[in-house]
Amino acid sequence: MPHYEKLTLETIREFCQQHENEIDRYLPDSRELHKVSRQWICNIIASVLGATFTDWVRNIIEERNDEVTEKKGLEIELDQDIFAAFQMSTAVSRKCWTSITHSPSFPL
Repeated sequence: MPHYEKLTLETIREFCQQHENEIDRYLPDSRELHKVSRQWICNIIASVLGATFTDWVRNIIEERNDEVTEKKGLEIELDQDIFAAFQMSTAVSRKCWTSITHSPSFPL
């Protein structure tokens, strides 16, 4: 779980309060909560809420990555022929492929 501004323990707690769940049954008393790692807390929440939590985290990460990409000017323009060749390439990692195909600024 990355340490992003929108993924603090406070925002995670607020998210959990918005969804009916039994997370409190699995977490230590609030006086002891500071003794466990953030990752452990997130693992418990992901185990209890499943895709509801992991999808929320994934969306926040994607939003943050889009903001950073736009803010730092990391987007590139490709000629349509080059983009088509890039799409057909088997030497491109899946991670890179996903970021290209999901880019809102590049019409497919």
